[in-house]
Amino acid sequence: METKPKLCRLQATLGTSEVCPAGACPFWEPGGAVLEGRCALERIELAGRPELASFLLRMRRDLGDAAREELYRLLDTDDADGG
Repeated sequence: METKPKLCRLQATLGTSEVCPAGACPFWEPGGAVLEGRCALERIELAGRPELASFLLRMRRDLGDAAREELYRLLDTDDADGG
């Protein structure tokens, strides 16, 4: 059985379709032994908020792995929500 690729919620909010880049996205939280990887933004309500989606897409474009690691280091955590 073939599974449909997951679509990027940021792009969907703007009315476009893009396959979620998963690990290539700076907002991606890698999984571990128990949990699967997931988008750090999945709990943020984006419906009707195209300005927020556009802002986050610009951030995604501008952030790289080094910036993401530095952010987590400054937050003294291993994940995006500061937990």
